[in-house]
Amino acid sequence: MSLKRTAAAVFAATFITAGCGESTITEIVQVEPPPPVSTPVTINVNASQISGSFTLGGGPFPGSVYQNGDMFLHDTQTGSMLELGDSHDQAYDMMVVHGMYDSVYQHTDGTDVPVNDYATVVSGIAVNSSSTSTSSPT
Repeated sequence: MSLKRTAAAVFAATFITAGCGESTITEIVQVEPPPPVSTPVTINVNASQISGSFTLGGGPFPGSVYQNGDMFLHDTQTGSMLELGDSHDQAYDMMVVHGMYDSVYQHTDGTDVPVNDYATVVSGIAVNSSSTSTSSPT
């Protein structure tokens, strides 16, 4: 008997019988793979609560929606942007996945706040502990 694989999970078997006369029988056998085993997978998301304040020149930002900018965390590995809040809210408090971030400011309204578009304010913020606070250099 000879056995050869002709395709994935398909085998051709050739049988040669001896006796009064020789005959050859070829039989195609398809073998199904076993069903996949469902193995539970635990996915742990490491995250930390972060909080802090938004300041302008060391003092509070104007408290008006008409004098405002959006504050973001820019993930330096993925490039994604996470909105921390509006500068007129003057503070943030949220849970964030661990990683390296830059703080970015985006002007939205008014002339009493910086008019920059996507300005990096603080670079290299490491979020990797149970509590992280950040501040801008003065």
